[in-house]
Amino acid sequence: MNPETGHLVTPECLNSLSSHEDYEEVPEKLNLSAQLELAGRDETFVGKEATSQVAKWARSKRDRLKIKVKKRKANKLCCQ
Repeated sequence: MNPETGHLVTPECLNSLSSHEDYEEVPEKLNLSAQLELAGRDETFVGKEATSQVAKWARSKRDRLKIKVKKRKANKLCCQ
């Protein structure tokens, strides 16, 4: 799954994508939730404000990335 866009794909479909560096493997404990989101399809988009377990996991990934970016900016400002 790409946490930034909410694009959820099966592992087989992931291999066929041209660029899959932004994708992360969904944790094993969320596999059932991911399968329910996919509903038999190869790919789908999970809403950023959805309440499913997969959506919550992606949201936490996005939040962690935002924190990292803020820290980097703060470090650049204080070290100049």
